[in-house]
Amino acid sequence: MTRKSRGIYKVGAARVDFDQLSILCHDHRNRMPPKPMDLLYLLAEEGGTVARDEIIERVWEGNIYVGKRAVNDAIWRLRKALDQDPEQASAIETIPKIGYRLAAPSARIHQQNDHRSSSHTSPWLLRRTTLIALAVSILFAMAVAIAIWPAKNTKTHSVLGALYVTPFTLSAGVEHDAAISQDGRLLAYSFSSSKHSSRILIKSTENHEYLPQELDQGPGFQRFPTFSPDGERLAFVCHQDRIASLTIINRKTGQRQVFKGIGLIPTRRIEWHPKSELIAFSAFDSKLKLAGICLLDVLSKETRFVTSEQVSPYLVDYGVHWSPDGQSISFSRPTKMGSDIFIVNMQGSTRQITNDGVQTWGADWEPDGTSLIISSSRKTTHNLAAMLWRSDLNGEPLSLLGATPQSLYFPEIDPDGDAIFAYTAEPQVNVFLMDLTSSSTMISVTNSSESNSDPDYCPMNGRLVFSSTRNGQKEIWSSTLEGEDVRQLTDLKRDSAFPRWSPDGLEILFIAYNANKTHRTVHILDIASGKFRQLGSDFDFYVCPSWSRDGKWIYATKYENGEFNLWKLSSKDNSSQTVVENGFYAQESVDGKMLYYTKDQENGLFASPTAGGVETRLIPWLGTNGLTWLLGEHRILFLSANADGPEILSYDLTSGRVTPQRSVDPGCWFASRPWSYIPESDRLLFSLNFEDQGEIVQVALDVDP
Repeated sequence: MTRKSRGIYKVGAARVDFDQLSILCHDHRNRMPPKPMDLLYLLAEEGGTVARDEIIERVWEGNIYVGKRAVNDAIWRLRKALDQDPEQASAIETIPKIGYRLAAPSARIHQQNDHRSSSHTSPWLLRRTTLIALAVSILFAMAVAIAIWPAKNTKTHSVLGALYVTPFTLSAGVEHDAAISQDGRLLAYSFSSSKHSSRILIKSTENHEYLPQELDQGPGFQRFPTFSPDGERLAFVCHQDRIASLTIINRKTGQRQVFKGIGLIPTRRIEWHPKSELIAFSAFDSKLKLAGICLLDVLSKETRFVTSEQVSPYLVDYGVHWSPDGQSISFSRPTKMGSDIFIVNMQGSTRQITNDGVQTWGADWEPDGTSLIISSSRKTTHNLAAMLWRSDLNGEPLSLLGATPQSLYFPEIDPDGDAIFAYTAEPQVNVFLMDLTSSSTMISVTNSSESNSDPDYCPMNGRLVFSSTRNGQKEIWSSTLEGEDVRQLTDLKRDSAFPRWSPDGLEILFIAYNANKTHRTVHILDIASGKFRQLGSDFDFYVCPSWSRDGKWIYATKYENGEFNLWKLSSKDNSSQTVVENGFYAQESVDGKMLYYTKDQENGLFASPTAGGVETRLIPWLGTNGLTWLLGEHRILFLSANADGPEILSYDLTSGRVTPQRSVDPGCWFASRPWSYIPESDRLLFSLNFEDQGEIVQVALDVDP
């Protein structure tokens, strides 16, 4: 669809600016990708029902392969932006088996001398000048975030003015892995429009009219670009045929250097030293079973670890950023519930910056080297977007730099310090089905625009139960294995998750927040009556539940006093007892005589008699998260990994032998969620993370009041 000036429309309660790609509804502004806005404009102009085929033809230029899936995603994005009032019907109505129509009243707003409606005004030129309405909505979001943040966690550090956010990339696909050159004039990033390849693009930060340039047309996945100190060379991660390499290309001569066999983990960031020929990256030594931050000397081709632990590549230190003086590296270290930020110097001495285990999404140094800008939602801001925080590296609590309605991930700071490039997206999770006896393609069971996870299959009734956000809240749902006959089972609006069928198929176990959303509690749903009961009190915090084989007990991980311990709760009353100290996720054997489990602070998969007895570590599993494993009658399936990608292994309960079961496409990113098994067809159910749309935005720090 050809893009030209379209002006501003009133759609229901929303103000839709098609030229600025934004929707303002009830003081909440959403920056939108071009395709959803093209679709909305089409619906507004047509005024009636528009068939899906016509939408694909006019918005996606007839690309059926991309369009069918993209239409669902675009409609979901538009509804999320337009449907701010839960009491009102959706602004976009689905016409079954035909298409969609705009149900909300719409009309163009005629405004004279409105520069936003001018076809001669580029949205890129508005980076620092106007966007007053956007600034108001952002300041409102900041005020809300600051209001709910406890006073004891707020420093007397002034916020650097308003955060003006403008899109920097807006292609249909995923654009991420931003890296800025030393002079701040160029930004390199990874672009992917399919799940089979990605390319490195380079774009000017000074003239937005210049189209991005492709660095290299080689095959495979290209990610995590980083400039050499002089900007003439660009290093990036290349992943093809399960082989990861660090590739360096001279942008002027095209000369190429390729480093293989260095243990490079292809899903983690790399960064060039600001003044030398060192490149920092996350690595895994398969012989020593060590993972950590490694340094590559481009001249000598030698490597050395500066941090290393015996952990899985999935739990490796990651997100490297050199300090401006090149003396230290900031990085993230995974925890069971999130990650913490650390700093390591060239001698390998580490210092912890955050210590609450809350999820962080990258950190970068400010130009003076005395502070870090960190992306995080923080634990006291439940369900809020990832915001930008400042740490002055002195042990004080983080101070809020700013927030926007959308999450801001993986900050990359301009060398002048007046802007931050960040990645914004809405990652999703879906349930997939894999045949364990063949290399056939994985099948999406819950293919939708919403996140779906935690699958569990019941052989008694042949149905699947899972958690989903398809109605805006995470609730428990059920369907057939083909994804049909979908039914919503809970409506608690308390982040219900981790559903597990009872052995007799009559009840479903799950966890949800209490009424105050401060603690996670265990619930059991009776399918026949639709009623549920809570186990324990509102002040217990449980995760990762599972049934005993006789249905009398519930195993669950209890979090208290900063520790995880495995507990056993009666499914009939409130009696409970500790089973394994430091235990994390448990599954009981088919005969009910043995309990298998992972631990919070110890690597491995363990077993002990349910009646009590000696504990045995069966598998020296480095683990990925303690959840991605499954107990069967004769074997244990578990997810392992090396530098080339994930792999499903099988542990024979009789012989104790470990054998490969199934290699997995390196582009698959397993979610840290439980698995389920379909015995009659030898198939595995699991959750995968994915993103179909993501953009890089520019966050301008305007110091003027």
